[in-house]
Amino acid sequence: MLQNAQTLENAERRFVVELAHNQATIAAAQKLRYQVFRDTYGADLGQQPDQRDHDHFDLFCEHLFVRDLQTDQIIATTRLLANTGDCLLADLGAVTGAAAQPVQPDASRSR
Repeated sequence: MLQNAQTLENAERRFVVELAHNQATIAAAQKLRYQVFRDTYGADLGQQPDQRDHDHFDLFCEHLFVRDLQTDQIIATTRLLANTGDCLLADLGAVTGAAAQPVQPDASRSR
């Protein structure tokens, strides 16, 4: 078991998990969501000229993604909505945004 752990420590890292730190990264994650929902699941996403899956929840979520360091491509993504603090899912109701404050990307959390 220890030998496997040492092998992993010495291996070159291929993937990194990050929180989106700017609107361009969020847009790239939304494009990947669009491709997966449309191509993998056959979802009818309507007319989306920008080919991004985006909705009102994006404003209230942190965007977590996996980047392939060899290609610099985002290969996986999900949204995280806190279940504590000022913005709870129950507070969103019909998601008017009046009670909750949108999450702003924080450049200090980037690589």
